[in-house]
Amino acid sequence: MLINCEGFNIGKFYIPQFNLLEGELITIFLYHGAHFYDLSMSLVDIFTGKKKQTGLILEEGFVYAKHFKENRFNRIFCPTRVEKYIKNENIKSEAIKHKIYEIESEISLTGKVEAKAKMINLKATELKLLSLYSVFNRTDKIIFDLVGQSPQGALKTVQIVKSMLSDKGGAILLDGFDDESTKNESSKWIKISVNE
Repeated sequence: MLINCEGFNIGKFYIPQFNLLEGELITIFLYHGAHFYDLSMSLVDIFTGKKKQTGLILEEGFVYAKHFKENRFNRIFCPTRVEKYIKNENIKSEAIKHKIYEIESEISLTGKVEAKAKMINLKATELKLLSLYSVFNRTDKIIFDLVGQSPQGALKTVQIVKSMLSDKGGAILLDGFDDESTKNESSKWIKISVNE
């Protein structure tokens, strides 16, 4: 067991009881709305082990697949290219690099992500997959979201995460949309509730 949650509150939101077992991908449904970002970041702090939470036993901290951000100066004068991102993220695994260069890309003539491609030109799904592969280069205990992705891109992302999990790994998806396709890919679907 990677996580044993007895249930806890974050402000007016209640996260119910659940367990995350090795090899599972679970979805925590947070609803879509103004609260999503703050609530998801609070959960990221808890599941990465940055913040202690009563009622939660965490075997080992998970790693969050962060959104790629670049400051305005770099974006204009020296945009990060995929090869530099790989170097900055210290991705040394040839298998992971191969997976990165197999990501389908709409901006490439080859139809795949290329080393010289500028990160700012990549679509949301392509950026999320780069972030996920960067995390999988270090661990297979991962927490992620699908912010900015189309329903098709979101489903593809979830399927790739499932395929990357080892028998000892686990994944937590923080989702704001009640989508049947991603729900069906999850081992468990946990729905938060609102305390009035």
